[in-house]
Amino acid sequence: MTVQNLWGDLVGLDTARTPAVILQEQAGLLGKLTDEVLVGEVRRNNETRNPESFIATLYIVAPALQQYSVSVVRVDYSLVSAFPVNVDSILDGREWKADSEKQLADILSEILSSDVVRKVISSLIAESQMSLQD
Repeated sequence: MTVQNLWGDLVGLDTARTPAVILQEQAGLLGKLTDEVLVGEVRRNNETRNPESFIATLYIVAPALQQYSVSVVRVDYSLVSAFPVNVDSILDGREWKADSEKQLADILSEILSSDVVRKVISSLIAESQMSLQD
């Protein structure tokens, strides 16, 4: 007996750029921008307030410092519809809601290029370079 496909045609589904995908892109860029002295890492947590949502957090990781990591930004979004997304800037406690991918990109730009994040990056690079000299 042949099993009937009740899923329909799944080939060619439009795969959306979710907030976690956008964070992952920025994580990849961090390594390139710092010659891999620092790398970005996105960790997902499915244990959320709502079982139909995801939480993804972007970390700055310093491999030379025994994988020391600092969480920078967290996004909380629906599995069904990626927007709106709640955005938390972990280092300074600010919170936003982004209604579109463009709004999310603008918010992430503000967070990732902020003075506090730049200071963390600077300190981690200095500490990493000192550790690599030992």
